[in-house]
Amino acid sequence: MPDPCDPIRAEVAELDRQLSVTSPLIVPQAEPDEDGPRRGPRPRPSPPRPNPEYTRLAAELRAAQARLDACVAGQIPVPPPVVDPVPVATGGPCDALYEEANRLRKQYADLTTVDRRQPEPGEPRGPTPRPGPPPSRSRPEIARLRAELNAAEERLEACVAANTPPAVLTTFKQEPILTPAGVALGGRVRATFWADGRTEFRFDVHDSGAIGYTFLVTARFVTCGGVHFVARFAGDVEGTLDDLWPIDGGPRRDASRIETGTFPTAVIPWDDLVNGRLWLTLAYENDGILGSAVGVVQDVARVVADVAAGTTGLAVGTMFWVGSGLGQFLSDLGLADQARVVAGYVLLATGSGLVLATVGGVAVGAVVDGMIDDRPISTEEYDTANARVFAGSLPPADKIRITNLTGIGGRAFVTPFADSNIYVNLGSVAPIVWSGTLAYSALPDDEARKRAFAAEVTFIHELTHVWQVHHRSFLPGTVCAGFVNQVRNETGGSVYGYGPPGPLWSEFNLEAQASIVAHWYAGTPVPTVPEANRPRMSEADPYFVYIRDNIRARRT
Repeated sequence: MPDPCDPIRAEVAELDRQLSVTSPLIVPQAEPDEDGPRRGPRPRPSPPRPNPEYTRLAAELRAAQARLDACVAGQIPVPPPVVDPVPVATGGPCDALYEEANRLRKQYADLTTVDRRQPEPGEPRGPTPRPGPPPSRSRPEIARLRAELNAAEERLEACVAANTPPAVLTTFKQEPILTPAGVALGGRVRATFWADGRTEFRFDVHDSGAIGYTFLVTARFVTCGGVHFVARFAGDVEGTLDDLWPIDGGPRRDASRIETGTFPTAVIPWDDLVNGRLWLTLAYENDGILGSAVGVVQDVARVVADVAAGTTGLAVGTMFWVGSGLGQFLSDLGLADQARVVAGYVLLATGSGLVLATVGGVAVGAVVDGMIDDRPISTEEYDTANARVFAGSLPPADKIRITNLTGIGGRAFVTPFADSNIYVNLGSVAPIVWSGTLAYSALPDDEARKRAFAAEVTFIHELTHVWQVHHRSFLPGTVCAGFVNQVRNETGGSVYGYGPPGPLWSEFNLEAQASIVAHWYAGTPVPTVPEANRPRMSEADPYFVYIRDNIRARRT
């Protein structure tokens, strides 16, 4: 196919040839003497003048060259400027893509570069090089390489975007440390939360008087969903009279501390944090040491009472401890691997914080020492649950214990402890009476059988949480998610509904997973399987795929 720019190219070449043989100047020639040699001075010759023919040819050549450039530009897309190769970040996840894009950039630059070098002085002037790519390189080859470069750059941009942390949202609350008139102790506490799961509590305490103080500040941030973050700062500051003979430049009037931690972003809505509230409690002494075990217990009792007051009616009162003082705090309480009764509530220490609970059948806030009871899971309970649902995927039986604890709202829950046991808190240590057994048939009436079956289904639900704790690799996140899910459910956000089958098992929250298993076990009608006679434990059930491919296959 003829090139539509060839006629203009021929015109450019002809004009270039004519221009190359045309002198740019006209030099006047001296006229010979007609009568022989002239006597006297010879007249000065006329100076050279521009050659109008050369000027005309040069103007026509420039115009023709512009027409040729425009023609070529219309036939071959003008490539964008080729940027210098991007330095490769050694060890980065996008290194291979950087190298590929740089290689293609260089090839593309080599393929589309035009040699517009000007001739050296004295070098014969040839025809003007053809604009655009060298003639030996076809437009399809350039188009193919450009497409490859575009695709490589898109892959590189996607990799960089995926490995570049997004801008992190931040919210904070700040409250002053207030004391009665005449007490020269004050300061402030600032609680900051980042959307990537970080949290920070900053304490600043100042003594502006004559005497020093020993203090204990407890900060409690409460989300509007009922989750509590607790941090504490115990220290001392000096007044003027504490430094009558200064050797270090004056009294140490200021004390500061920053406590940091993390929280499960997937289960605590950002809006709950933005709309939360920061509360402070302060204990101080001006002539003694504060922070003894008695003082700590009294302070914790106040915090527990406050948390319980804001949690009444919820399934679980959850406190996330922020900072490094949890170990000493638990040691002071004598709460290493067990429950402790504080202010009429049961305080449980887990790997992720503290949980408030109560004893089944006991009024909220009225628990006393000696009421807590627990037992190992029985052989019948363990074997029956494995045979009907879990197919051997539960942890060993000696790691599962049953307690009479419940959440503040009376709901069952599961907690792992540092002793590697997993505690199923059912509100009662009475054995499970399994449906389909002689013991179940021997119950006195239908009402008793209904209560026994409800306890049986709850047991399967909680054993699913035991399965989650046993098989998930990030245990603190699992525990946090379980507690927070219950709080969210009680405050209006249903976490037990799970919708139709189809999503991946991991896309359901922990409570939804447990509900899928319990409903399948019980044959409970749900919107997607509305038949009142939904068979129990049916392999034809649309949700059985999760029992088979996840629960029994040990896949989280």
